[in-house]
Amino acid sequence: MLPGLIPSRSRYSPLELTEQNPLCRFKAVGYTKLGARGEKDGHVALVFNQPEQSIKLAITVPEVPGSIPGRGRYSPLELTQQSPLCRFKAVGYTKLGARGEKDGHVALVFNQPEQSIKTNQQQLTTSLSSLLGNKPNLVVNVESVKAMSDSKTQVVIYVVDNNAGGTHVSSTELANFLSGGARAALAGAGCASVTAVTRPTPQMLAQYLQTPPHGIDMRLWKQAQADNPDPENYIPVPIIGFSEIKFRARCQAEQAALQAGYLRQAREQLDALRARRAGAAARLASLAAAHHAARHTLLQVIAQKEVSGRVGASLTAEEEATRARLHELATTLAAPPVNNGRLNELLCAVRLQRSASAGGPQERYHLDPGAQEDLKQFLVLQQRGMAHLMETARKDLAALGTIADGMAAIVRA
Repeated sequence: MLPGLIPSRSRYSPLELTEQNPLCRFKAVGYTKLGARGEKDGHVALVFNQPEQSIKLAITVPEVPGSIPGRGRYSPLELTQQSPLCRFKAVGYTKLGARGEKDGHVALVFNQPEQSIKTNQQQLTTSLSSLLGNKPNLVVNVESVKAMSDSKTQVVIYVVDNNAGGTHVSSTELANFLSGGARAALAGAGCASVTAVTRPTPQMLAQYLQTPPHGIDMRLWKQAQADNPDPENYIPVPIIGFSEIKFRARCQAEQAALQAGYLRQAREQLDALRARRAGAAARLASLAAAHHAARHTLLQVIAQKEVSGRVGASLTAEEEATRARLHELATTLAAPPVNNGRLNELLCAVRLQRSASAGGPQERYHLDPGAQEDLKQFLVLQQRGMAHLMETARKDLAALGTIADGMAAIVRA
């Protein structure tokens, strides 16, 4: 091992400890518990003093980039948000874009507030058209304007080529053009970066996930990948400093407000549909009642028309068969023995049912007034018939007695 080098435990090259290296300066400032008499003593001091100094940094280092005072011949150590010693770091998740190369979306980041960009949006579109050569077939469109912080705004644009059937200029082609000759003009307008908005390829994703961002620990980066709720649509991104936390909180609030607006709109549409459904149901019921009344009236009119048309005409074979059937039914219903037998069967069934339900020997019958009157008339007719039969039998017996007396007188003579 070469003197002044820390052995590397990964694929990265060893870290050189020089006066210009922040880690070496930090070692000279903070690692003071063990003396560094030699190379081995320096490594021992580095190992044993690092946990305590990390605890001190976690308590004392502010979110705003600062420095640790120097000691001896070393200058102060600058502590930035990207430094490995910064503790105000986290890993969040962002959704992968669904736009493709053919959509032609390009993101421009301006060092201006969102309201300023929205106010000068038409001027920005005109300036981009002039950068494209003021060609009439190329139309610049602004897809979205989104604030990234209080002083940074992202503008997503795309260009439509009317000569190509209204297709979009590809994202890579437009981004390369704006990053080339037009980059100086965009920089003068406050544009910080130009990026093609496309979904990364699997190779790019693998390379991005393999190497953690600057200042993010490898273990934290791997744990974020393991905890990813949807690896197909989300990727881990570093969150460094309270400014990014504030930006993500604002984005989350905007998305929550947008979703609440969509839910409110859906609720209003559902209420309108319910009101329309109730009105349609009431109208349907009214139309059904009107249809029923009209059908009944139509049947009456057809019956009257049929009757008036059949006056004086002879009955057809079907009508004769129907009349014969009706007469047969009337005769069957009017026959006393048949009705009497059926009535007796009905009474027996009623008695059995009443006795079974009451559970006692008492029999009680409940008939409606009409049935009682019919039953009374039937019993009166039956009683009259029985009296007539008895009178006929008495007369017949008297006649037989007269005949017997006459025969006896003839025999005696």
